[in-house]
Amino acid sequence: RNIRQSNYDIEVLEDAGWRIYRHEDYPEDTSAHYFKTALVVNWRVNKAYPIIEMAKAINKEGLEITWKDPKSNKSGTLALSDLQRKYEMELLTHLYNHIINEHELSWKPEGEKSTTLFFDSEQKEAFRITMYDFYRLTGIL
Repeated sequence: RNIRQSNYDIEVLEDAGWRIYRHEDYPEDTSAHYFKTALVVNWRVNKAYPIIEMAKAINKEGLEITWKDPKSNKSGTLALSDLQRKYEMELLTHLYNHIINEHELSWKPEGEKSTTLFFDSEQKEAFRITMYDFYRLTGIL
């Protein structure tokens, strides 16, 4: 409960023992090609983890995100090679660090042109806050 709950829409899945927290500034339209993170708290086993949520039309497996440092002109690619939670968390942590370092992030959903990962600064900030809250919740920060 060490997160700003008032900033989140909460979905409770009693049978699974989950509470899913989605930041209120994320778009609700699931038909768009969006990228967001939700926090899952499994209260039965006292664990929490971030998960990637995207439009159903986009395949999460093999997801690639390109980063570019506008100051040094360095760039690279981050990929989700496996759908295990620990790999999602690693990818999300890399993205968080790139945001903190003010790097540009883009992706190319299947059949689409390359586009920025986040629609606007509010969506990007919602991601950053969600990850920061995850780190506080789990004691990483």
